[in-house]
Amino acid sequence: MIAITILIFVFFPVLSFPLIFIGLVTDKKHQKLYALMFSLWVGILVYYLEPNGIDLARYYSTMDYYKTLSFNSFVNAGYLKVEPLSKLFIYFIAKTNNYSLLPLLTSIISYNILFYIVFDYIKDRNINIIERFLIFLFLISSFIVVYLVGIRYVLSSLIFMLALYFDFYKKRNRLFLALLYIISLLLHSGIIICVLCRLFLIFTKNKLDLKEFIILLLLGISPNFIFIVLQKLSDISFLSSLSRQLSNYSNTSYYGVQNMYILQFITLFLTLLFLCYIKFVKSKNNLSNNNFLNFNFILVVLAILFSSVPTFLQRFLRLLLTNLIIFIIDCFYKLKHKEKSIIYIGTFFLTIPYLAYQIISLLGAGSYGTLFSYGLFKNIILIFFK
Repeated sequence: MIAITILIFVFFPVLSFPLIFIGLVTDKKHQKLYALMFSLWVGILVYYLEPNGIDLARYYSTMDYYKTLSFNSFVNAGYLKVEPLSKLFIYFIAKTNNYSLLPLLTSIISYNILFYIVFDYIKDRNINIIERFLIFLFLISSFIVVYLVGIRYVLSSLIFMLALYFDFYKKRNRLFLALLYIISLLLHSGIIICVLCRLFLIFTKNKLDLKEFIILLLLGISPNFIFIVLQKLSDISFLSSLSRQLSNYSNTSYYGVQNMYILQFITLFLTLLFLCYIKFVKSKNNLSNNNFLNFNFILVVLAILFSSVPTFLQRFLRLLLTNLIIFIIDCFYKLKHKEKSIIYIGTFFLTIPYLAYQIISLLGAGSYGTLFSYGLFKNIILIFFK
């Protein structure tokens, strides 16, 4: 099957998706190759996405300017003072004069980080084919549109998730972990909220009791205090940039996207139920890493507290959904057969809201689907010659 999938992917990649997905579910031997093809498949979608009216337009406009600068001029202009890794990534792609490489490479890097975590975590666990199907369906349905709407935060959040995985599950060297957390910050300063959540758990020795919840509630109901502090420290480039970003996020609204707001709230509610089931109903089973579970409860609390701001809710929920894959695998591995049926149903229902969002985003009127160019239907040999 792998040979047939590769042939179809090479000559007509758009039609290869079903075979790639089936391969991910059924073929453990070649799963990394299927993962690479999937990341390329999504990459090709966004490669041929016209950047009209979406975040990509802003990146492409920035690259129009970056490509006119020599490297010395780029450095001397001070662009590397804030989020330098993102700026360098965008600058070097601008110099190729093929801006579509930006979303393509983002897809390849990000998906392969996510697949690495999943493959590494399930390799020593007895996961059956139905469970693999649900895991990869959940992964794909909750993550694909990310690459159609953003770049920097996608890379930053996946590096951050990799750091969390190494931190809570692999117990890697602290210096290495610090480096990963710093890299995530150098890609997008907005991830600092999640980094602070991790530092908060270190400060509380990974506990999350009533007093810790009270502190979170106080922080959540007084975001203006945070903005005032940041503005006072705005002489520091990083904090100045962060202050501007948080201000911009807080001024956004759900006008015109009420359906997405409802879908996100349904997903957040189902996520909270799932985490509560693991922590309180199945606490005696020791299903998951309790410290990692506490971190995700903090994300849920913050997502609820900042739910009136669409960007905050979307970004907290995005990280929650990717982290949730670990908990789903834990339940499949450790629960008894009868108990698993609850998780099967729960995973399926968690998938529905975001799967619906994917379909609406790709096929609905005025959707991303209307922005794809005809070049999407070329074979893989010609596909990068626009």
